Amino acid sequence: MWRKTETLSALYIRYKSAYVRWPTSVTRKQKDHNANKSHGTKAKSHGTKAKTHGTKAKTHGTKAKTHGTKEKTHGTKEKTHGTKEKTHGTKEKTHGTKEKTHGTKEKTHGTKEKTHGTKEKTHGTRAHFQHERTGN
Repeated sequence: MWRKTETLSALYIRYKSAYVRWPTSVTRKQKDHNANKSHGTKAKSHGTKAKTHGTKAKTHGTKAKTHGTKEKTHGTKEKTHGTKEKTHGTKEKTHGTKEKTHGTKEKTHGTKEKTHGTKEKTHGTRAHFQHERTGN
């Protein structure tokens, strides 16, 4: 889009030069043909009147803002409450740090080797033979 403030005739002057540049791939014959072309080269005369409607400078709502520009003064005091370093509850733990002495005796009960029921199994160790099937 063009700029709204430009007149159409100014637009034509601005973009007229764009129509004279040829792409480099165009042959000389085409260039000559285009250069001698007389159709459609007349300057545009219709609709070139400068815009008169709606060009008045804006006067409404241009006053500088005066309300609400005061610097903030409330609530800018630095925090003084609750900045004391923690002194309570910083003592090192002394209770319950004694090493465990109870229940550390080695187990002596129930360590006798098992002698009952260690006889080798002799019954029922024969391999089970599958019976051959006779039917289909």
